[in-house]
Formats: sequence, structure tokens, C-alpha cells
Amino acid sequence: MTTTREAYPEVFRHFLNLQPSAHGNIVIHCPFHPDDTPSFSLDLNRGLFYCHGGGCPDPKGGGVITFVKKWRKIRDGQEVTSADVRREVEEIMHPITLTKKLIVKTPVPPLPEEKPPKREVEKTPVPPVPEKKPIVKTPVPPVGPDDA
Repeated sequence: MTTTREAYPEVFRHFLNLQPSAHGNIVIHCPFHPDDTPSFSLDLNRGLFYCHGGGCPDPKGGGVITFVKKWRKIRDGQEVTSADVRREVEEIMHPITLTKKLIVKTPVPPLPEEKPPKREVEKTPVPPVPEKKPIVKTPVPPVGPDDA
């Protein structure tokens, strides 16, 4: 299995806990050194990274393989070869590539439409509405100072 461009974002998401909606070019805080402002550029479509911060150890940029090698060395304290990293990247990308192939080659049949059973509603007779009597208003005589 070879590295495919469509899986590059998944490799970065695996290590950096990026949101699934992240795509294209993004800038985040560098995972390799403390920084106050985001200085770590990612091109998820091309699988490239570069740190613009001054405290980042070399190499400051590169591709997916270089990123994983640097991650293993700095974050995990492991010296790894490029071949080891390529295997790890393939393992990360394998389920993604397999899922995409299954989706393309095996279309999911539509579910059969199920109609809910019709319920019989009992009809109860409605009582007649009683006739309303008109309200008669009687005039109130004015009250004045002479009436008292």
C-alpha cells in the first residue's frame, strides 16, 4: 500500500487531535515547542508542515514522514528510521483507504420503505353546543354632586 494524498489529513489528525472539519491550510500552536501565538503551518492537502517559530528544533518543516519522525524523537524520545515511520503511517492510513475503497466498490442498497400501520380511530359523538344568551347591559345613571 502506498501513501495517498487523501489520507495526509488523517495522519496529522491522528497526532495533533485536529477537528475532522479541518482542511486546507491551517495554523496552530507548534507541538514541538511552547509558543504564545500559533506558528505551526499545516498544508493538509499536500501533507506538508512548517514551524515559523524561533524555538522549533530542526527540521522546521517537511512532509508527513518527517513530521512523524520528529514527533517520535521529540515527543516520545524514540529514534526511528524512515522505514519504521512509513510503516506507521501506512497503519494509520490503512483503515481510511480500506473504508474509501469499500464505499466506492460496494454501494449500500436502500432500505425498504415501511409504512406505519393505520390505526382505527373511534368516533365519539360531539355534544351540541348550547345556544348563548345575549348579554344585556343596563345603563348606569350618572352620579353627580346633586344626587347625594
